[in-house]
Amino acid sequence: VAAGLAIGCFLTWNVSNVGAVADPLAEAYDTSLAVVGLLTTALFVTHLAAQLPAGIWSDRYGPQRVGLAACLAAAAGNAVLLVDTSVSLAVAGRLVVGLGSGAGFVAGLDLVRAGGGGAVLQGLYGGATMAGGGLALLIVPPLTDATSWRAPYASGLALALVGAILALAVRGVRPVGR
Repeated sequence: VAAGLAIGCFLTWNVSNVGAVADPLAEAYDTSLAVVGLLTTALFVTHLAAQLPAGIWSDRYGPQRVGLAACLAAAAGNAVLLVDTSVSLAVAGRLVVGLGSGAGFVAGLDLVRAGGGGAVLQGLYGGATMAGGGLALLIVPPLTDATSWRAPYASGLALALVGAILALAVRGVRPVGR
């Protein structure tokens, strides 16, 4: 249950981490706020596209495996985002992060249910996913001020890796079947 809650919270961090520091990112990318907004749009495009396949894969291969893959996708996308201030590279990285956040959203809830989480824990999961985005709004701006434009991506990478470690620790969750 804890791994599912963490994956949901940690991966939805990426939904808000860019918007929280849109002005510094626009300056770093030497572009407009509208273009920085496209980075969030890119995430949501693949976040949405990943959810249905992630549900199917979670039933077939298990939520632990899908959650792990989701965390690794989010980590990989955030690693790409750390490389350079190219807008095209940023869009590509955010598309990959969206695959992870969308699949992680589904797999996290499946992990909570598979762990015996009833309605209360599933509701807590919903709150955890909102908390991830809310915490990014609170935490990323001071991180960016203290470090650089890379803060939203470095923090997203770190949380995705912690989520991956937690997913690896899950035991006894079986796939539902076809």
